[in-house]
Amino acid sequence: LGIIRNHYVGRTFIEPTDQIRHLGVKLKHSANRPMLEGKRVILVDDSIVRGTTSKKIVEMVRAAGASEVHMRISSPPTTHSCY
Repeated sequence: LGIIRNHYVGRTFIEPTDQIRHLGVKLKHSANRPMLEGKRVILVDDSIVRGTTSKKIVEMVRAAGASEVHMRISSPPTTHSCY
């Protein structure tokens, strides 16, 4: 596991200010440096709301010593919605 997630921190993207969102991301995710150092990393996310979390996670992985960081955004198409 390259990134450890703290399940006790709430949703970070709905906070009212950037400063609170950045702090929430730091509290919610931490990098496992021995696992990431010198590696090529691909981060996969299923959606981007503001991009705050994604940007901070990429910076955190780089700071942990990853040689390359690639970001992939993917989600399945919505079909047969139930309103």
